[in-house]
Amino acid sequence: MNRLIIIAKHVAIALILTCCFYTTSFSKDKITWPYICFKPLYICQDSQVVDGAGFYILDLMKQSLSQYDHELLRMPVKRILESAKEGEKILFYGLYKTFERETFLEYSLPCRISTPKYIVIRKEDLQKFGGSKQVSLKRLFKDHTKVFLHLKSFSFGKGIDELLEKYKDAPNFLTEYDTTQIILKSLKLLLNKRADYMLSLDGTSYDARESGLSNKIAYLPIEEQNHYDVGYIVAPKNSWGKTVIAQVNEVLKKEIPKESFFQYFAPLVGNEMLPELRKKYETLILSPALK
Repeated sequence: MNRLIIIAKHVAIALILTCCFYTTSFSKDKITWPYICFKPLYICQDSQVVDGAGFYILDLMKQSLSQYDHELLRMPVKRILESAKEGEKILFYGLYKTFERETFLEYSLPCRISTPKYIVIRKEDLQKFGGSKQVSLKRLFKDHTKVFLHLKSFSFGKGIDELLEKYKDAPNFLTEYDTTQIILKSLKLLLNKRADYMLSLDGTSYDARESGLSNKIAYLPIEEQNHYDVGYIVAPKNSWGKTVIAQVNEVLKKEIPKESFFQYFAPLVGNEMLPELRKKYETLILSPALK
């Protein structure tokens, strides 16, 4: 009887070890993909992302990186950056490079293109800003009679980020940290005269059209930045992040040359600007992917 008990115990232990082995062997590493409801990059319904370049590229990555489990999770930009600093297993699509971010983030090949930034003003104030002429952000920041709405959580690219950092404590800066419904919120602050001007985001014209506010605002070009910018998929700057970004890059090298990838960004511009967008795409996105 004792011998049978001992044999049974050994069999039970063997079964437990076998189950543990198979559970360990077949469980997948999980990637969390944070997203923000930010048109037209991430278009949401009831807080769930359902459309936009970010939605399709995340879906593409989920299919291509099938060795991982994938979870989509709505998250503010500030929390995304904090999670990456802490080394959490997240990948975020669409982020611009900054010197500070490069200290704690791994970057993929460029895979998002953005049009030049503009300042957005109330149309009724057009003459106060010099009519339809190009404006200097530096001169505007020094003019304390005009309130600038500073969207703190966003990078606006080289030429602008440096100025924002320099003047961030200016008395005419109204700083907004929350990224929830940020475009509609910022348009309302502008039209309610809480601020006099702000910088455009990729979705500003989209949301203005959708909300019927296009006829109340105007856009002015900026001296300090008249170039297209690029965004990336980012991961924590650690061994896990480096490995996953290398895998992401292999997917991007296959997908970026396809016409379907370019079409993700067509909603950024009107038909008349598509040739220019394509030309910039070929230089800034396609060329690095083909190297």
